[in-house]
Amino acid sequence: MSTKITTSSKGKSPRLAIVIAGLFRTNTIACVSHVEKIIKKWQQKHGNLVDVFIFTYVQDAHLPGVPVVNKEAVLAALKSCYKDNLKGAHVRNVAEVEESFPGIPASAIGQCGPKLNRLQSQLKTVYLAGQIMRNYMLSEGFTYDYVLRLRPDTDVWGTI
Repeated sequence: MSTKITTSSKGKSPRLAIVIAGLFRTNTIACVSHVEKIIKKWQQKHGNLVDVFIFTYVQDAHLPGVPVVNKEAVLAALKSCYKDNLKGAHVRNVAEVEESFPGIPASAIGQCGPKLNRLQSQLKTVYLAGQIMRNYMLSEGFTYDYVLRLRPDTDVWGTI
């Protein structure tokens, strides 16, 4: 059985996907700007939903006077902010995302500096968020005309 994949640009409004990947550190502060500056404006202009796909990771934190930051709280906050636009989201603990480098001498890893895992994690989460989007496209039978990649902490400023 084969699935026919179509793009929406053939006589219809173009489809936009937003892929959000990286360390979650803003408690959905940036989400509000994504919704107001990108999603709502796209929907007003083109009349169709913007689909959002997220792969993020958190470090559990329990600070006095601050809401608990853990996977469940972050996922609930993302669902509350992006609403029907959120088509797929995975939240992992930072320890689950960090890469190990078996067989590589510690001296070689040390030369890369302390930010090696940060870079690897960023690349890995972009790939994993893209896989969530890909699986959704295959299940729905269409492709996106535009894909915008954002970090969870990227606030959108100015006029768009």
